[in-house]
Amino acid sequence: MTHPRHLVPVAASLATALAENDLSMDGHTWAAPQVKVARAALRTAGAALVHALADRLDREGWVIAAFPAELSDESLRRPAAGMLAGVGVPFFSIDGGRGLWLDGVSAPERDPRSFSGLGAQALHIDAPNVTAPPDYTSLLMLRPDPAGGGRSLIADLRASAVLLADGDREVLRQPVFVEGCAERLSGVGQPLLPFPVLEDGPPGTTWIRWAGKLLTDDRNTRYFPVLERFASLLQVTTQQVILRRGQLLIADQCRVAHGRTALGPQHTVAPSARRLLPGQGPVRRRSTGTPGPAAAERGMTGHTVDVTVVGTGVIGLAAAHTLLGRGLTVALIGPSPMAAPGQASAAAGAMLSPFSEVDAAQAAERVELEVGQRLRSLARYPSWLAGLADAAAQPPVPLAEGTWVVATDAERADLAAIARAAHSASHPAELHHGTDVDGLRPETAATAALWLPTEPSLDITCLLRTLEAAVTRHRAARWIRSTATSVQVGRAAVRLRCADGVVVDCGRVVLAAGAGIPVLLGERARDLGIPPVLAGRGVSLVLDTPVATPHTIRTPNAAFACGTHLVPRGDGTVYLGATNRLTLAPRLDAAATLDEVAVLIGDATRVIEHRLAAAELRRVQVGYRPYTLDHLPLAGPTADPRILLCTATYRSGVLLAPLMADLVADEITEPGSLACHPYRADRPMPAPTLTDLLTPAALRGLADHLTAPGTRSSGPAARQLAALLAATLPAALTADDPLGTAMTRLFTRAPVAELLPSLLTLVERLETRPCPSTTSIPTPRYSSPRPVSGAAAPAT
Repeated sequence: MTHPRHLVPVAASLATALAENDLSMDGHTWAAPQVKVARAALRTAGAALVHALADRLDREGWVIAAFPAELSDESLRRPAAGMLAGVGVPFFSIDGGRGLWLDGVSAPERDPRSFSGLGAQALHIDAPNVTAPPDYTSLLMLRPDPAGGGRSLIADLRASAVLLADGDREVLRQPVFVEGCAERLSGVGQPLLPFPVLEDGPPGTTWIRWAGKLLTDDRNTRYFPVLERFASLLQVTTQQVILRRGQLLIADQCRVAHGRTALGPQHTVAPSARRLLPGQGPVRRRSTGTPGPAAAERGMTGHTVDVTVVGTGVIGLAAAHTLLGRGLTVALIGPSPMAAPGQASAAAGAMLSPFSEVDAAQAAERVELEVGQRLRSLARYPSWLAGLADAAAQPPVPLAEGTWVVATDAERADLAAIARAAHSASHPAELHHGTDVDGLRPETAATAALWLPTEPSLDITCLLRTLEAAVTRHRAARWIRSTATSVQVGRAAVRLRCADGVVVDCGRVVLAAGAGIPVLLGERARDLGIPPVLAGRGVSLVLDTPVATPHTIRTPNAAFACGTHLVPRGDGTVYLGATNRLTLAPRLDAAATLDEVAVLIGDATRVIEHRLAAAELRRVQVGYRPYTLDHLPLAGPTADPRILLCTATYRSGVLLAPLMADLVADEITEPGSLACHPYRADRPMPAPTLTDLLTPAALRGLADHLTAPGTRSSGPAARQLAALLAATLPAALTADDPLGTAMTRLFTRAPVAELLPSLLTLVERLETRPCPSTTSIPTPRYSSPRPVSGAAAPAT
């Protein structure tokens, strides 16, 4: 059925004005004087209608202009051509054609699968086997099938391609597919046989060269399984459209494929009453003319857009989606999110936790600041997910409601701090006995549990795929699935170069690549006043387990990491996370170590559920969480206002994604919006001293890290160890010996509490090999102090 949002009615007066044209041709193109007259009429009486058509084409990839049905056939053909002139340049691509429209009276003697046949016509784009297929195609309905068949089919090519498995995607990118022979065509470039089904190109010409006949051409036999899987995905996104008399379907071939269901029984239908569809009116986009191979080649190496977003995690994708919604053209640089090694988002648990990240050691002002910003973002989530679903043409990402925080006696203070934060924000937090969490059998029984019904979680894989589809489907988006290698600032534009040779010029750059930002910028980060962006390496597991977990179950934060947590996923698996180890030189492709996996499994069986030891291990994930010295995100302009940051969300990236995207989009569309925001990128960030970091909470966490990772210990041995560390660490750091020198260098590079375990590890390393040289790594330059509203002391 035709969705109302796709219909744009055409007033009778405008149709009459457009019908004053004739359909004379200049070769294969509608004559220029006729195009000029049609566009003048549209400017005078149809500007709003053209805007509505363009808006629906941008959003959905197809639209229906509905002319008055009472007009004669000829009075429909002419204004339909005039309407197409508002979209581009109408032309006719088949040699020997009689005019702009290819009249198609359905007849039983025709090939049933052809345009004028009676059978079903498989999904396809017109002319997939040439170098420059028509940008748009159109179908004008003059006489629907009296037998009720012949419905038009529309399938979303980009959304279907997003759902492909990586292996299938790589096969479809190979130029090995053939269909037809591409003979007797004009205005569509040169024959392209064989061709890739998936092909990259500049905005507006990113072709997915699909034709259902690929599955019936024996030359593609070895690739039939991959083609069949893609055809199945297309069916998922297919809509049926009933075209009435006078309705003109315009389809963007870069976005959608079209086809037809079979006509109804024709044995009682007179030939003069059969379906009449003078369609197949191709259109070339106005801005590009008729690009030939040279133009296509230039497009593969250079683009100009309003904004380039570097990074394809949840923050980068959210920023790109929001900027596209503000009417900007956007280039996105980075691989598909689930294929990016070391990406924090792909390895995230996706807990939306405004409260359970609080711990007892945090100052009240700091808790108020952090919880306030998290709640601002959480409040955006329902409308944000609904908007993503609409843009992606997919069901909304579901939320799993509620979080249990389980604690031992040593963690009751943290539980109380979480409850205070929730109650202060007027959110419920229900205290229970540890045994009230149904079905849990940890080795160390919890003595208390806090139920937070307003802390949901989601399946990060589902969210990333929806974001990917939403961005990919937008006409103003250009996704370069490569890696940015340099950022060059010129007078007129910022230029980015990619590993595959693509060059992008833009007015603004949003750096959302997390732990990859220091590598991308190198020494230039100092000149831009960018504070150090550190990386917390986190290992997590995806498990098949018989333990039912309808809600997230976690412990309070411990040992410089978010507590051990078990998160349900939509496919029946559970997520177990996560370690957190400061990494000064991230190797994004490095696998998890046995020690990391063993610690994670040990923590989970000890404090959450001992039966997890028997779970089947589906996947091991490694992600590098970006963060700053003060553990607050970075949003907004650097010393060069054309280069903006949108990163360093640490353990709250998924939760903060809607807020971070809005902040950076606000700054781009209204410069100065973030001047007083606590996340602004140029805020003061003085480096703390070791004394600042050796708080009782940090020392207790360090003792726990050494004695019982993942838990809190309240015994005398842990207290004595904490006291010993407090006395010896400052002395070791100032000692005039190799150990003191190495520790000083290490601390200078990353003066954060998460470094403390690394200082102790350094002692062991020095016993077996000399301290590695760090002379090639510059000391970070911290931003100069400026006042900032709501700033708080650094977290520990």
